Amino acid sequence: MGLLEANCSGLEQLAAECRSRGAVLGAPSAAGPMGMGWQPTAAAVSSANVGVARTSLAMADRLHVTAADLTTAAQQYAMTDERSAVGLRALGPEA
Repeated sequence: MGLLEANCSGLEQLAAECRSRGAVLGAPSAAGPMGMGWQPTAAAVSSANVGVARTSLAMADRLHVTAADLTTAAQQYAMTDERSAVGLRALGPEA
């Protein structure tokens, strides 16, 4: 940490949580066949399962993008903190 000591651990923890939840949502589900394929209810359930799977994957992708953005933000805050500390040190002890 630089002189200002920006604490980026909260962003890093949130990024880790997003990655973890994204992994869970992106994992394949174990939805098996529901009755005979020609039954209207079985077809409806199968269609719903496909929709849920697509939505889960979209949410998982979004969580992974958010995790990457949070990680980048934490790194940028740390770099800004360090640059600011260098600038303040350059002003001398009386500044």
